[in-house]
Amino acid sequence: MPRLLPLWAAFLAIIIVLTSVYGGYHYYSPIPFWDQWDDYVGLFRRIEQGQYSIFWAQHMEHRLILPRAVFLLDILLFGGWNIFDIAVVYALLFGIARIFWNEYTRGRAQHYPRLMIGSLIVGFLLLWCQKENLTWGFQVQVPAIYLFSLLAFAEFSKLDKRALRVCLAVAFGILATASMGNGLVAFFVMAIQGLIQRRPWRESTITAIVGAAVATIYFHNYIKPQLEIDPVVAQISFARVKFFFMFLGSPAYYVWENLFFSASVGIMFVVVGSVTTAYLYLARAVTPYRSFLIATFGMTVAGAMGAANSRWMLGLIGASASRYTTPVLIGYITVMLLFFDLVKTRSARTKTGIIALLVLTFLAGVQLKVGRDNAYLYDWKLAVLGQKIGLDHPSYDGMIYPMHMHDNYLLNSAYAATTSIGPWGSGWLHDAGTVKFNSAQVDTTLCMGYIDTTSPDGSGTVATGWIVQRKPNWRRSSALIVLTDAAGQTVGYGVTGQKRTDVEAQVGAVGMNGGWTGFAQGRAKDLSAYAYLERKFCPLQRVSRR
Repeated sequence: MPRLLPLWAAFLAIIIVLTSVYGGYHYYSPIPFWDQWDDYVGLFRRIEQGQYSIFWAQHMEHRLILPRAVFLLDILLFGGWNIFDIAVVYALLFGIARIFWNEYTRGRAQHYPRLMIGSLIVGFLLLWCQKENLTWGFQVQVPAIYLFSLLAFAEFSKLDKRALRVCLAVAFGILATASMGNGLVAFFVMAIQGLIQRRPWRESTITAIVGAAVATIYFHNYIKPQLEIDPVVAQISFARVKFFFMFLGSPAYYVWENLFFSASVGIMFVVVGSVTTAYLYLARAVTPYRSFLIATFGMTVAGAMGAANSRWMLGLIGASASRYTTPVLIGYITVMLLFFDLVKTRSARTKTGIIALLVLTFLAGVQLKVGRDNAYLYDWKLAVLGQKIGLDHPSYDGMIYPMHMHDNYLLNSAYAATTSIGPWGSGWLHDAGTVKFNSAQVDTTLCMGYIDTTSPDGSGTVATGWIVQRKPNWRRSSALIVLTDAAGQTVGYGVTGQKRTDVEAQVGAVGMNGGWTGFAQGRAKDLSAYAYLERKFCPLQRVSRR
């Protein structure tokens, strides 16, 4: 094996890990998004009301028991800043990498340098194509179900202490099911795993029976979600099949945005994995290690089937959703490791290693997207600001929660403010609506800045401008703007964080995110604005009024 290949793999892994961790930071927001309002803030609200059955309640097809426990811990132990949730996602992915590594090192045939194998596993698992799972704390359930499923397959594949191994495998299957509904599949994958490995029938029977029992409990009082069929996709022939293959090729979509190409990759993945599995079974060459890999491949395919059956009606483009790519990347690793374990000659090993590295290099092209525009996060701030100060703006709210459930958003955001969850507990959002202008606390040395515009809207007046701090506090991501009327009475608030490239060109990079927008009561004509810094008020000059 040429020394260049392990170094190539290590270089790719380092770049992928560093850029994906940076991406998690770049797109981080403490403000709940979409489903988090109900299963994060709403979860805490119901728990405080004694509604502990919320842990068992459905979220679409799933019962998110363990993820909800993580969400609750984030609020109780870490203040609800959404950092713990995201950290758990990364930790679970590294946990999955560790499982693959453990099983590889226990395998009898280790023909490749460990540096290369470890780097390939980590590189595939941390690719940025799974952006939603790496930046949205709500997605804890995705890596969790696969972590526990892989643990189940690993335990079930081993031949020593059989009774204990089966019990542990079943326990991990239950934990997978408690993470997400797809976990039920793990029991039946294990039953097939036992048959492929030619294990005693009773072991496969036990896992299938336990799986059926868990499914019976799981589906008690279960309500099947009803989704409307997109009229366009209803006219597409074999939509489920196309969705299935596009799902399995979704990582490639993020490098080359072509659904036909991603479907082709998905077809290749299924064919290669299935043919390899059939060959190993017919050749009676299924070792415990290969059994683990085959089961993981089966779990990936089963997950794609489930998604195709339950989401095809929303449109084929949905198959490329970034939250779906994590299980597919896991599937790619399994097929890669199966091939690595099968090849026998030095020449074949080198060629197989080069192919795996070329695939990872191609997919690593998605890492170029980690630094793209994150300006939408500022709109999220305006959404919660408006609600906090009683000047709600539904146009912003719709960016973080479905508009047809707007009242539910208002309920949860008001509760977040009352209980001081995350940004409602400290910083600019906490101070909005609470801090009142005091002329005795004015300090002109803290900043420079302006009010650019004031204009009426449906809730009152919108003001915009920018500031540059004289002594930037790099720990402060945003600063509160306090708006006053001609009499010096506080009538509204704003928040900084908007990109202003025009300001950057004039006063330097420190002004780039110093743009601000604020909301004031009534049709204010003579607004004044102050940046609230270090518990003092820095006045901003007026440029124009409208």
